[in-house]
Amino acid sequence: MQINIKKKICLLGLYGVGKTSLVRRFVHNKFEEKYLSTIGVHISKKSINFLDSKNSNEKNVELFIWDIANIEKFDSVTRNYVNGAHGAIIVTDISRPITIEQTNEIANSFLTINPDSKIIFVGNKIDLADNNFDQDNYIANYKSFKTSFLFSSAKTGENVENIFHQLGEKIVRGFLVVIDLLDELLSHKNIAYAIFNSNLKLIQNSKNLCDLLFIDELKLNESIYDIFPEYFGLEKEVSEVFVGKKNRLFIDKVNKYNNDGEINYFHYDLIKLNKSDKLLLIISNITDQSSLEQKVKQQQNEIKILKESISELKNNSLQNLLGISEAIKNVKQFAKKIANLNTTNILLTGESGTGKTLVARAIHGLSKNSEEPFVEINCATIPSTLIESEIFGHVKGAFTSAFENKKGLLEEANGGTLFLDEIGNCLFLCSQSS
Repeated sequence: MQINIKKKICLLGLYGVGKTSLVRRFVHNKFEEKYLSTIGVHISKKSINFLDSKNSNEKNVELFIWDIANIEKFDSVTRNYVNGAHGAIIVTDISRPITIEQTNEIANSFLTINPDSKIIFVGNKIDLADNNFDQDNYIANYKSFKTSFLFSSAKTGENVENIFHQLGEKIVRGFLVVIDLLDELLSHKNIAYAIFNSNLKLIQNSKNLCDLLFIDELKLNESIYDIFPEYFGLEKEVSEVFVGKKNRLFIDKVNKYNNDGEINYFHYDLIKLNKSDKLLLIISNITDQSSLEQKVKQQQNEIKILKESISELKNNSLQNLLGISEAIKNVKQFAKKIANLNTTNILLTGESGTGKTLVARAIHGLSKNSEEPFVEINCATIPSTLIESEIFGHVKGAFTSAFENKKGLLEEANGGTLFLDEIGNCLFLCSQSS
């Protein structure tokens, strides 16, 4: 992945320290003896390419160089030139010690206007092989700025490239940290991006785009339609986004197969970057979200089917009471009548196996509270010493084995029906009081 960054830098220094010579050597690789003043003029731009040691991605830093010559003080004109600069190369002439104090003032003034900018000091016009010059002693004059001090020769070109390279790297170092963090975040969230110019050619993309889309390689200047064929037939809509007639162009659930033949789903969201002639495409892998939505819809359908089944059972709850005798008809009629009461206690009597539970369920199913709990307990199977605790519940420590609070069946059946089967066989006098 290539990252293109544009930054403005200034060359600052007193008259005759060699600023323009440095620029010409850097940009055009030539040196001219004659004076070539370019006071306050945006004279050149040049790209610096370097590899990020962390991930070997190429970083392209395009420097817009402003040469500001003959500075005696930072007047209003000079402020306009340096305002918004991301960095400065502050040039001093080591053959004129008198310039040291003034060069410090220039650096302080620049950082006052651009406090977050990066600076590098350069000692120009020096024979780098001269052993009589005490470099360390000279550098000490600028130690308060805690930045690099380099020596160069515009005449020979020695160290000139390195000056601009170091400043470019200083300027974008923090920016690149943010880019790397952004790449990690995007990868973690299964999101990628691609940026296209006015010709809809790829000019930048996130590091994870190829992996996210299961493609081997992407090349700069590829068309959006070659990389994302889903936009074929949407040329008009893409154009409307670019000219601002539409805020965005959203394509939902694009399906692609990964290398294992598994289907994945994506969102494409195309928007125009503010105050630019570029389009930003945000690609999101929504496979997990789509799978979850599908499961939720499936469960909703299952719930709907269950509700319909329950409703059907409610409407047909009396069909489980088989028989056509007059006695059975009377039981069914009684069940319909008693089910209309909001709250009631009903005693069902009969021999074991005659269908008391079926009648109880039929009454519950026909009642207005049919969707509330139907709690059934066979009292004959519970020891008489525990029946009270089962029906009314207990708190922790109420008896030996009460290790925690327990809701009673009356509370569990709240709003619905509590059916106490075989109640005549277990409720002794000790329970009647409760």
